[in-house]
Amino acid sequence: IRRVNAFGITLLPLDIRDAAEKHTQLLDEITQQLGLGSYQAWDEQARFAFLDNLLANQQKIFPALLSLSDQSK
Repeated sequence: IRRVNAFGITLLPLDIRDAAEKHTQLLDEITQQLGLGSYQAWDEQARFAFLDNLLANQQKIFPALLSLSDQSK
């Protein structure tokens, strides 16, 4: 608590394992709703290609009518 008060959260260690799992779950929910298959079932190469394509083309994959679970929201 003292470190946060003194330095803010910028110098705190970050464990991204939990965030990575939530990221995978969110993308899995989105790709399934869009009829693209299961992101979670894809291998690392397929996931990378999907994300790389989105970034390269600056595509948005969050249609207004997408119905996300409470966890994903």
